[in-house]
Amino acid sequence: MPRAPPKTSLPSSTWSMSSNSSSTIANPPRPSRHHPQIPTKASLRMDPTHTDRTPASIITASKVPLVTLYFWIIKILATTVGETGADYLNFNMHLGLGKTSWIMAGALVIALLIQFAAARYVPWKYWLAVVFLSVFGTLITDNLSDNYGVPLIVTTIAFTIVLIATFAAW
Repeated sequence: MPRAPPKTSLPSSTWSMSSNSSSTIANPPRPSRHHPQIPTKASLRMDPTHTDRTPASIITASKVPLVTLYFWIIKILATTVGETGADYLNFNMHLGLGKTSWIMAGALVIALLIQFAAARYVPWKYWLAVVFLSVFGTLITDNLSDNYGVPLIVTTIAFTIVLIATFAAW
């Protein structure tokens, strides 16, 4: 015998019956102290019949962290570590700019493969890709200015235009 939807003061359009005759919430409103009978995100995640994508499930499925103050602190530290590592390979290990660029390009490819293979946000995978991406980006500019004589103002303007175009396309 099919179960009836729970008694609630919500509009009837909020509740719908699924094909297996169990109740689900189509578009759950936000819980509030005025409507304590409205399910919370936690209770929806525990409900095995719940199939809707709530904001909590969307955040959980993301492969990137939330942008907070900690994000920017870690970003600065990761970039600094990466840049220092590349300089160490270039100057202290005497690999030169070309070999260092190839090594970092290979490390970036590996880091991106690891990140893209992840089903969800895994901090070390994400930040590994961020470190090698920032290092490789800097090495591109270093190669253009040091090996090909392209002025830094030209690379700055060119990469700014590419960045704006990327954001526009995104």
